[in-house]
Amino acid sequence: MVKIISFDIDGTLLDSYTGIPLFYKDLFIKENKLLTRRKNIDFRMVCRAEGMADELGLLRDEWWSKILGIRDRVLFTELLVRYWKYRIEHSKLLPGALKVLLGFRRAGFKVISISYGDDILGLKRYRIALYGLERFFDEIIIINDDVPTRSEAIKYILWKYRPEKLVVVDDKCRVLESIKSESEIIETVHMVFPYPECMGIQYRRCGDTEVYNLYELRKEYGVI
Repeated sequence: MVKIISFDIDGTLLDSYTGIPLFYKDLFIKENKLLTRRKNIDFRMVCRAEGMADELGLLRDEWWSKILGIRDRVLFTELLVRYWKYRIEHSKLLPGALKVLLGFRRAGFKVISISYGDDILGLKRYRIALYGLERFFDEIIIINDDVPTRSEAIKYILWKYRPEKLVVVDDKCRVLESIKSESEIIETVHMVFPYPECMGIQYRRCGDTEVYNLYELRKEYGVI
């Protein structure tokens, strides 16, 4: 029997959210001169907008220019690079991340990753490798980089491996709810993640199973 477990990256295996409020605080407090066109917004408003965009799966190119009032593409690109530097510098693996991947492999699962691409082509794959996650995956699929939608990624995995079970682990209820109808063999696991308060992301229950850390996930599936 082919069993597959699919992991998202940010908020599931990696805490990359800590650097977000730090970036915006520096941008508004230390460099407010860059935002003179939008004097009616502040740090918390933009951080909240980040949370809303994250829940909707929007890239910064789709909302930054409107919120921050940046029309200059050179400045936009400069800030985008700095944004990701902040996130990378303040990212860390969640406790048990490597052990959970190794544990599921030893338990006979095909371990894959399906996650959204970052704002810069190839950046998500670079970050996966940077934290030593790449070697634990049988396959890595980046939405926007490799396939246009998550639905296409799921269909490809079902076609390629013909699994009898596909477990999908993600911190976003929107994602879990959208893929549940793809196949009756899909089991969804909601990884409850403590986002920065300023992002305003509210907890809601979703998924066939809910876990608060990766140790609970291992316990749920009897993985040592």
